[in-house]
Amino acid sequence: MIYYIFLLIVAFVCFLCIRSTYRSYVAKKTRQFWTKVIVFGGILFYVLFANELIPGSKTYYDYRYTKSLLGKAIKLDNVFTYESYREPLLGDGYSMYVYGIDDETAEYFRNPKKAFFSDFPVNSSYNTNWLRKKWSKCPIEESDTPFRKFALSEYDYHSQHPPTKLENVQRLIHVMLNEKGNYYAYSAMLHNESVWNISFYVLSPKNNLLIVVYSKM
Repeated sequence: MIYYIFLLIVAFVCFLCIRSTYRSYVAKKTRQFWTKVIVFGGILFYVLFANELIPGSKTYYDYRYTKSLLGKAIKLDNVFTYESYREPLLGDGYSMYVYGIDDETAEYFRNPKKAFFSDFPVNSSYNTNWLRKKWSKCPIEESDTPFRKFALSEYDYHSQHPPTKLENVQRLIHVMLNEKGNYYAYSAMLHNESVWNISFYVLSPKNNLLIVVYSKM
């Protein structure tokens, strides 16, 4: 819903820009016309590129994101997406992204370089007080159980209704976290020794999957 509202705003702004440019053209203000064409065109290109609406923009952002996350720039294939926000403007809520990776990439991460475990994911310049864990081999360590439970919403597993697609995916991830050959990492904020916010990552070369979970109270 928020995305569509954003697109409407962008469309309206584009309309105003085009109308203003057209008026300059009709008034034969040549210099003003070409200035607006260049400025408005540049803004429009940036907005479309940033929202991955221009061919090649998605690949660019995939490469930049995975380079900082995995240490290797790769293209991602979206397999499953879930987004639920309690406070859209603040980003509070839960989201999960399951990406497919190609066979060449999967083979590379069956025996990754040492830097994969020591340097990645790259620490962000913000949230410097968060607890961070670099890529580690599965099975997941017992000490990381609270982070796994928070990331996979395991506290809600005992509901009486039939499992949703999201819950089925969460349970599949739980299984992968206990399989050798997979990896996990996370960045979490604690509040009174309890997990409050988390970015949780799972890489499974065996299943050709990269999973990213964001959960924010």
